[in-house]
Amino acid sequence: MKQFFKMLLLIGLLLLSFGSAVLAESTRDIIVNKVYESFELDKSTYTIEILTDEIKSKNISYSQISIKPLYQTTPIGRFAIILKVTRPETKVEKETIRLYIRKFADVVVVGESIKRFDNLSLALVSIERKDITTLRQDPLVSLKSVTNMRARRNIAKNQILTKADIEPKPVVKSYSDVHIIYVGGLCRITAEGKALQDGQTGELIRVKNKSSGKIVFARVVDKNLVQVDP
Repeated sequence: MKQFFKMLLLIGLLLLSFGSAVLAESTRDIIVNKVYESFELDKSTYTIEILTDEIKSKNISYSQISIKPLYQTTPIGRFAIILKVTRPETKVEKETIRLYIRKFADVVVVGESIKRFDNLSLALVSIERKDITTLRQDPLVSLKSVTNMRARRNIAKNQILTKADIEPKPVVKSYSDVHIIYVGGLCRITAEGKALQDGQTGELIRVKNKSSGKIVFARVVDKNLVQVDP
C-alpha cells in the first residue's frame, strides 16, 4: 500500500514539474511574440532568444503585458527590455528581460578567397541565407552588385560581401599608356603619358609625361585620355 502511495506521489510531482515547464515555455512565447509585435520584427528575418534564466512574472496573458527597451538602441544582438505586467487584482509588476535577437538575410557570399584589386565575377559569388547580426557594413543582396566591380581588400572564402569590400573597376589602370591633353583658351597641347595610379572617370590621377618625365595631375576622361585642368 505504501508503495502505491509513493508511486502516486511521484506521478503527482512529475505532473507538477511538467505543468511548470509548460507554463514557463508559454510565458516565454508570450514575451517573444510581444517583442516581435512591439518592434515590428519580421519572423522570417529575426529570431529571438530569451537569455534571462528565470522570469519572475507567472501566469501572464498577452493583453496584460507591455514592453519597452531598457536602452534606446536598435533591437539586434544583445538587447534588454523592461517587462510590465498589469493585473486587475495586484499592483503593476516590472522586471528586466535580457534577449539575444538574431537577424538573417539572403546575401552575396564569395566562394573562394579573393585578393585585393582582383576583379569580381558572377562565377565567384552566390546568394546564401546568413546570420548578419554582427555585420557592421551593409551586405550585398544582389548578384548584379558585383558587375564591373573589384575587391577593395582581401576577402576570405565564404565571407559575406559588403559595400565596403568592393569598388568599381578603374577606367584607367596604373601603368597604362594614356594621351594627355591640355586646353586653355586657344592653346591646346597633347602628349603621351603613363598613368601612375588607377582612376575613375572624373578623378584626378598622377600621370607621367613620357617626353619630359614631368609628373602632372590630370583628370580621367576615358580609358585612353586624361586632361590637365587649366
